Amino acid sequence: MNEKRLMKTLELCEANPDHHDQGVWHCKSMHCFAGFANILESGLSFKAFEKQQGHDTYQVRPSCFRVPGNDFAPTSREVAMKWLDLTEPEANYLFSPDFLDQAKKGEEDPYTDISLEILRERVLNVIAGGELVG
Repeated sequence: MNEKRLMKTLELCEANPDHHDQGVWHCKSMHCFAGFANILESGLSFKAFEKQQGHDTYQVRPSCFRVPGNDFAPTSREVAMKWLDLTEPEANYLFSPDFLDQAKKGEEDPYTDISLEILRERVLNVIAGGELVG
């Protein structure tokens, strides 16, 4: 994994908490951890990426799913995994909404936002080589 890029991505999330939502990739002005990695990978500033994307569009890249007719475009997940140099389990641990913990609590919506505190813990855990338990 690329520790420096992981920390830069986390710092961008923390600097823009009103735009962080772990349940979306790029939806209007909201981004998950992988979406923020896509912003950094693009080489654009956060504001320039937002302007390029436009607030009325759904997403710049396909999210984790292939878009019919665009089968060869990399997904946000693939771009973020490659740029952050993550394994599949690491990506699952960092990119997924915190639905496992919520399911244990019996909450209705399993895709509610993961808090930035939990996201920070997960990033530091990946960097430390800790166990990837959701």
